[in-house]
Formats: sequence, C-alpha cells, structure tokens
Amino acid sequence: MKRKFLGILSIVLALVLLGSCAGQGIRLLLGGLGGFSPASGAAFREPAYVDYNVCRMYYASFPPVLRQAYRTVYNGFVNHDEKILLPKLTETALSQVLEAVRLENPQILCAGTEYSYCQTGAGTVLFPVYTVSAAGAEAMARALIEKGRQIVSAAPEGDAEARELYLHDAICALSDYGDGAYAQTAYGALISGTAVCAGYTAAAKLLFDLAGQPSAVVSGTAKEGEHQIPHAWNAVALYGEWVYLDVTWDDPVGGGERHDYFNLTERELAETHFGFVLPGSIKK
Repeated sequence: MKRKFLGILSIVLALVLLGSCAGQGIRLLLGGLGGFSPASGAAFREPAYVDYNVCRMYYASFPPVLRQAYRTVYNGFVNHDEKILLPKLTETALSQVLEAVRLENPQILCAGTEYSYCQTGAGTVLFPVYTVSAAGAEAMARALIEKGRQIVSAAPEGDAEARELYLHDAICALSDYGDGAYAQTAYGALISGTAVCAGYTAAAKLLFDLAGQPSAVVSGTAKEGEHQIPHAWNAVALYGEWVYLDVTWDDPVGGGERHDYFNLTERELAETHFGFVLPGSIKK
C-alpha cells in the first residue's frame, strides 16, 4: 500500500535547459499538449469493454475542480497519454485525485503508483509512469472483466447478501496472499492467483461493480497483533446501510476462507481497523 513519489528533479533540470515555464522552453517540453480547457475533462471516455456502471463514490464527493481533474486523469490513462494537463492542483489535491482514480477503477491496469509532475502557467502537468503497454493493458482488462462476468453470472440472484457472500468466497478461492507482478491489482487476485490487500479490494470492487452493488475501497490502518500496518478493505451498500468486509483477512495464509470480517458495522470494524476516511457521498 505504499505510495511512491518520483522526484521532479529531472523536470526541473529540463526546464533549466529549455528555458522558463513562461517561455519557449516549457512549450518544447509540453510539445503539442495545448492549453487547458474545461472540455478536456468534460465526460468519462469509457473504453468499449467497460459497458457497465462503475461506482465512483470518491469522485461524487469531490468539488467540481477535482471532479474535472479526476475525469481528465482517467481519460488520459485510458488513452495511455504520456502527459496529462490538469487544472492547477496542489500536491495534496493531485495525490487525492490519483488515489481516487486508482481505488475506484480496477479495470485500469496500465498505471502504477509512480508519477512525476510540474506546475506551469497552463496548469499542473502529470507525467504517468505506465507499468504495462497500452495494448497489454487492454488485453489484460478484457480478460479480467470477462473473468469477473463469469463469477458474477454464477452468483445467486435475488438476495443481495447471499450474492455478496458468493463473490467474497470466489475471491478467496481464486487468490492466495502473496507478492507478485500484479499483486496490487484485481488481475493479480482473479487471474494470476496472487494478491496483497490492494489486489483483494480491487477484485471485490470490480465484482461489485459488475453485480451493480454500490461499494468503495477504503484505506487506513489495521491492528495486527501488536503492530499497526497500512491496509485496505471494502465498504458495501446493503439494504440501505453501509457495512464493511475485509476479504484479505478472510483469506488467511495456509487456510481456507472464513467470514470473520464479512459485513461488519463500523463499530465492530473499529476494533481492528481505524484511521480511515470515507467518501463524503457515503452516508453513515
């Protein structure tokens, strides 16, 4: 769950060599990016294989400027853009937007947690670090969504909690806890069979999206024995209430799935999970 931030030293050096941000240097650096326009982030440009509703609770809780930045980042990732021009954002705001895009869109597999950025007169310029090629990411996303559809189609219909339990158990059956090339993604959990908490929660988010069940990934701190560790789990809307499940902890190393952390209330969850902030669009 650690976020890696690349330094902007290389960008600063490039600016020194090319000139000031207001002059010819930055125009060369950004070559062809153009000025920022609200239309650039006007709507989500979903790829053809994303023909289902993606639940975006963090996006819904953002003010307009961050929603606009979120849409622009998402569209840039879909297009595999090397440079993404955003409204002027602080480092904290940019981090919030990127975290929300990552948590809410498990079908986006090309972008990792590393990036660099610089500030210009036109806005904030994001330079993503892609971990998979555009073609490779699309092929992986199609395979992932197809796998997700197969799982959801086999889930019981009618009772929302029974369906949720089936999806929970399916993730536990398909994945083992461990590190690997795609362990932080839903692809790692559902296809490769190895994931850490980020992969388990992404897989659950994808399956809930495909099943039409509102949900969100929640990140915070978990108490494991005497230790406190960064961790992630899911919040799910069930019968008009929000409950919590931790699929990772329900899939212990060396054992089968269990249901100790399935559909807990916030008070029950607080015994071991804390320090988290829910999207403002989730009503307690």
